[in-house]
Amino acid sequence: MKKWVKGLLITAAVILVIGFGFLGAAFCTGFTSQAARETFHKYSGYFSDWDFVWDDDDDETEGSVDMTGVKEYTFSPQEIHSLELEVKKAHVKILPAEKEMEEKIVVQVSEKGRNDLEVRQEEGVLTIDYEPVFQKNQKVLLLYLPKDVQWDEFSLSLGAGKLECETDINANEFDLSIGAGQMTIGSVKTDEFDCEVGAGEGRIEYLDASKIQMEIGAGSFHATLAGSREDYITNFDVAAGSIQYGTEKYSGLANTHTYHPKDGTRVLEIECAAGETTIQFKEEI
Repeated sequence: MKKWVKGLLITAAVILVIGFGFLGAAFCTGFTSQAARETFHKYSGYFSDWDFVWDDDDDETEGSVDMTGVKEYTFSPQEIHSLELEVKKAHVKILPAEKEMEEKIVVQVSEKGRNDLEVRQEEGVLTIDYEPVFQKNQKVLLLYLPKDVQWDEFSLSLGAGKLECETDINANEFDLSIGAGQMTIGSVKTDEFDCEVGAGEGRIEYLDASKIQMEIGAGSFHATLAGSREDYITNFDVAAGSIQYGTEKYSGLANTHTYHPKDGTRVLEIECAAGETTIQFKEEI
């Protein structure tokens, strides 16, 4: 290890120890989160518009789901052709619209999470940004979608937390991004499927796509594809991870694989850095 790297690590460790020391001393002298918030609002104009949710009396355990009170947003599917959902850290469920919702697109969030949610509709694109901050309990976001909607673009981005999609998605383009969270999707039918996984985990129970592109970092991804291996023109690039492709496995350092079946009409491209990718086929299960 180079000397300057060691110096940086030592400096960071010293700063961390000093920081914890100040924090411990503050709590011992009666420091509260309410006092911190008041200090922020008093002395920092940059933070003056932030709505922190710091609650000393919140004794809920980490990972619990609280839907106390509900804030609801409703949209007509006739006015929406694309959807973009970006979540930093939360529990998200995408569900089929219930009968009483009259085939509407419905976004629901608990009262505690409403200040962390931004929902906007512009030129037929519904954008949902959810960034829960400073909260011990795990906030939940519910998204209800009507059946048989054909989306132009459907995009899911999950930084951390958990996302479960329990309704079928039909879209011309489907983009999926997972940072360090867990994402499970039931069925996707699309022309183009683009997937990026950092250190998280993803699973699609059924994927019917003409063109599939996957970039897997240090995480894992599992997908069951429509058809059989003979339907896919494949191009694999493995750095140090592994790709389980049906009964075949490609792993090791700098391993590449290309296959062009005679009757192949679909395209499957996978770049796997240090993670694991598993591909199965519906006709072979």
